[in-house]
Amino acid sequence: MNIPLPRASNIFSDARQLAASMTRSELRQWLAGAIAATWFLSWMINLYVHQDWLQPLGQIVDWLSQPEIHYTPIQVAGPLSALVASAEIVVIGTLAAGLILRDESSLALRRIAAAGFGFGFTGLVTIMLGIAGQLYWMAISATTVYLVFVLLILQGMRDRFAIRPYLVHLEESFLMWRFDHPRQSKSSWLFLAFVAFLCLSVYYHAVATPIVHWDAQTYHAVMAKIMFYHHGIPVITGPGVGLEMSDSFPPLFSALGAFYDVQVGQIEDMYLRLIPPIVAVLLLFVVYQIGEFLLDRRYGKISVLLLAISPIYLVHAMYAISYLMQAFFVSTSLLFLLYGVKTNRARYWITSGVFLGFDFLTSYQGFFYAVGAAAACLSVVAWAESEKRMRNLRNAFLLALATILTGSVWYLRNLLLVGNPIYPFAYGVLGGINIEPGILATTIRGVNLDSYHSFFGTYYPSWQEWIGTLLVNRSSFPTLTILTIPGIILALCKGSRSLWWVAAIFTLIPALIVLSGVANIFTRYFIPFLPGIALLTALPIAKAMGWAVRQGQSELTSRRPVQATLAIGIALTFIFPTSLVVFGGKNYPAVDWATPAPDYLVYLRNPGMDKWDAVNSFYGGGARGWRWLDEHLQKGQRVATYDTQIYYIKDADNDYFFYLDGWEARELYKMQDPEQIERYLRANNVSVVFDVIWWQVWERYNDLPLNRYLGSPKYFPIVFQSWDNTGIYHVGPLDEALTAQSPLAVSLSPDGWSGPESVGNGTVRSVLAHSNAAGLYVETPPSAKWVWVQMVALDIGTGWVAFNLEVPGGTFYNYASVRLTNTGEWKAFRFQVPVDPNRGFVELGIQTSPLDVPVRSINASLELQ
Repeated sequence: MNIPLPRASNIFSDARQLAASMTRSELRQWLAGAIAATWFLSWMINLYVHQDWLQPLGQIVDWLSQPEIHYTPIQVAGPLSALVASAEIVVIGTLAAGLILRDESSLALRRIAAAGFGFGFTGLVTIMLGIAGQLYWMAISATTVYLVFVLLILQGMRDRFAIRPYLVHLEESFLMWRFDHPRQSKSSWLFLAFVAFLCLSVYYHAVATPIVHWDAQTYHAVMAKIMFYHHGIPVITGPGVGLEMSDSFPPLFSALGAFYDVQVGQIEDMYLRLIPPIVAVLLLFVVYQIGEFLLDRRYGKISVLLLAISPIYLVHAMYAISYLMQAFFVSTSLLFLLYGVKTNRARYWITSGVFLGFDFLTSYQGFFYAVGAAAACLSVVAWAESEKRMRNLRNAFLLALATILTGSVWYLRNLLLVGNPIYPFAYGVLGGINIEPGILATTIRGVNLDSYHSFFGTYYPSWQEWIGTLLVNRSSFPTLTILTIPGIILALCKGSRSLWWVAAIFTLIPALIVLSGVANIFTRYFIPFLPGIALLTALPIAKAMGWAVRQGQSELTSRRPVQATLAIGIALTFIFPTSLVVFGGKNYPAVDWATPAPDYLVYLRNPGMDKWDAVNSFYGGGARGWRWLDEHLQKGQRVATYDTQIYYIKDADNDYFFYLDGWEARELYKMQDPEQIERYLRANNVSVVFDVIWWQVWERYNDLPLNRYLGSPKYFPIVFQSWDNTGIYHVGPLDEALTAQSPLAVSLSPDGWSGPESVGNGTVRSVLAHSNAAGLYVETPPSAKWVWVQMVALDIGTGWVAFNLEVPGGTFYNYASVRLTNTGEWKAFRFQVPVDPNRGFVELGIQTSPLDVPVRSINASLELQ
């Protein structure tokens, strides 16, 4: 039976007629209902798309029925020194806020400014001392005291050094931290309790779980260590995707970690780990103030709720990385810009510029927000009345000047020391030292592709995947949803002269720059403009609530259903996806396409767990390799690697690392002879090569001839191997008693063999039974046709020994096999192996059953002797 479908034109015509027949009250009621339905529809679609995340939800339910915590005491160094350092930050911020925002009536603005000034100016001072190579306790203490003294003098100058007004203003500056007891409704207390619970979960995971985030182990936490050990910021440059590139990135966040370490007198990353949760709370406060200023308190609360229950916000508040601090600086800059536009007071514009300058000191993405701020300021100037236009132009100039004075020091440092203010970017235009153009181009292209894969799960997303990932994303839900679109429309429809227009431009332009592909599109790059997106998404929800309440017959009959609807939406969102990060903590992957870890609650159940257990759980084989390197590298030795995660290896001392995509490795790409490669590495004090699985898909990986020879018994024998093909290879042959007499080089795998035992005048090692780890690497000269292998083993038991030939792309099982007849005698087992002309060696896997088989010698030769 064919049912005729209505034409689209008829549907829209009927909708227009229905809207025309409605009263304004009825229309708003319908719109409110439509907005609520859209939220629930978005939630249902999100749940359907991410059904695989129901499994960790089951783990959470099971854990809640029987909570289990295995607590390991957490040792924190220098708590009193850290308390003093924190007091210094508070004093600096309070005095700066009292000076710049003198006579400010809003207690909330003064507190926000004081907290931000404390972090920002302390980081700025630490950066300047780092550039000068003076990161010592005495230098930091003296500079801090000097800065406080200068702020006190400037305060006195404003009071013309009149004692009484001076003391009054000083007292008012510090009294803003007094605790007050605001009167709140029951719903407000419920709101505060819910947000406090979310914040406490963030603190729990930040404190109880060691640093595991990729960026923290590559740069953010690493730089704090380097600054502490070098008493400054060394010049590390090159095209390498890790520290060589990021050492010149703006380091304000890392500088705060170094500030605490210097005060404590040793590396203690607990204080660095605590900064993001603190900033996360401040950010919620800022978002609430923006919402209240733009509309009302209800709008501020809704905006805070949307941001607070978004997994991407919560998980980044647990990580020791800078993106949430950048979001705080950006959002605070927007807050004061809105106040400046509304009141025309220069102090707000200056404060906005100072916070934008702090953003410049935190990330190169500050340039994106500079574009957004400039566009917002130009719109204010352009649409101002003629008599106000010059004042707005002057204020915009003050904002720009404050930004430059605050944020330019790092860019001047880069210009003078590395030849490029935004090193290593824009190398073709701005230049820079120690850049190999080919490696850099490949690296930047690889990072860009990797960012697409990280965000979309594919390197070349279609337009459907673009839209789907943006609007149906468990990590950014409910901050970024379908409701964001009507929120943007509502904000822009307010008119170009409105504060909404300023807020929308300030937020959307940086977001569009990231989405355009001009910059990378990693999920973490969304964090800085996430608060602005939360405000835009909350707008239609707040409007819907306002419409329903105003048009209802009574307060009782209208407000409660609307509040109940919002409460149900929040409750469902908490169940999925918010609870996944609240309970899973750092095990929650922010990338949308990732699947949950099998033991999802391992960090929840084991607070204070050992750092190696934590990273092993998170990264697997690669982390086991980090531990091997940390235990085996000696002073003066270096590891050649593509891996950027160096945090747990030798205290992230850069002297131990030779980066295979870096400046020192540029000559290796021209070398085809393995012997020449070995000599070059030895000349650079490289003792081992660390090969991790996740870099084997990197474009530059296949361009390096060295990688073909990894595993060669003659040049790069393997000394560590993990289940995921992560390997560590020794530079140069190893001494092995079993293979010492072999005419051709032979080496053994690091696992699957027993330790050496002395038997008579010789040494014996056994192939372990029922193990897939035992292996043999045999040199095969390219000029040979076949190579003979002879293994002298004890004929014990009635089982067998099988040799599997491993070749690139596959395995030939039972390539050769030998039956054991239990004679109890030493027997020579002989077989041929083919020649690999590209690598110059072959790999054999060995299996034996049912007993371990002792081996006395292994020889390889071109002819059977």
